[in-house]
Amino acid sequence: MHNPPPDPAQEDYWAPHQLPPTPTTPYAAPKFDAPGVFEKHRPPGDDPDPTDDWLYLGGRIALAGGCYPLVLLCLMLVWGGVVFAAELAAGDVRFDVDAFLGGAMLMLSIAVASGLFGLFWCAAAALAVHGVVALVLRSLQWRPRWDRLGTFCGGLVALVCLGWPAVFFNSPTRDGWTFDALIFFAAGPGLGTIIGQAFGAAAGIRNLAGHGVAKRLEYFRTAAPRAEPFRFSLMQAMWLTFWLCIGLTLLRATNAASVGLVALVCLWLPFQTVTGMAVLWLAWRRERWLLGLPRGTPV
Repeated sequence: MHNPPPDPAQEDYWAPHQLPPTPTTPYAAPKFDAPGVFEKHRPPGDDPDPTDDWLYLGGRIALAGGCYPLVLLCLMLVWGGVVFAAELAAGDVRFDVDAFLGGAMLMLSIAVASGLFGLFWCAAAALAVHGVVALVLRSLQWRPRWDRLGTFCGGLVALVCLGWPAVFFNSPTRDGWTFDALIFFAAGPGLGTIIGQAFGAAAGIRNLAGHGVAKRLEYFRTAAPRAEPFRFSLMQAMWLTFWLCIGLTLLRATNAASVGLVALVCLWLPFQTVTGMAVLWLAWRRERWLLGLPRGTPV
């Protein structure tokens, strides 16, 4: 004899471990093939995609130009503070409150003015550099990944903004030229390249993976394997030679070619390569940390 089936109307019909599942609708990343779709479906807190990836990259690198004078000023203040503390401990100088407050106000004014100037100067340089880089890449029919492209453009904009004094270094036999050039490189193009690479790498990662949390997580889940190394064809080599000839012709026409400029470029190229790899690795590690992903998540 079979027992009758239980009545769902009874109070003890649903056991605690047999409760009916609550209908939920998990968020599914929509297809972003139409304008306005992401604005309609994006979860709270996500950022919309920019209208133009190049403009977004240029804006981020312009922010690097505004941050560079502040970083340099902070480093100078730290060095000056160490020297002043040593002299104060030795009894060579006396602390003056009025002079300290006056110097602090002066440094604050210099920081604001230099930050604004660096922002606009770097924005103009980024606009010119990105136009040239986009034109060269279009002629070569090559588009590298946005993270690598952003890192390279950030360092190149820093070189353009901060490397122009090297045009006046024409005499390598002058006493102290080597030391002055190294100090100039470390405080100018060297530091600026690292800051520009950091901002450019962050912007390139956002252009590559997406600007919203859902899209960035989806990128890590569906990241394609790394492409094969790029190989130049004969036509691309001819185009690259053409652009190099154009650049050398412009340098000669403007009388900008000098020993200092050649030395700066030769020093900057390996520096850009080594620091770019390190900055890009740190940028991807930061992106994984922000999204709560393991360190070994492939990109």
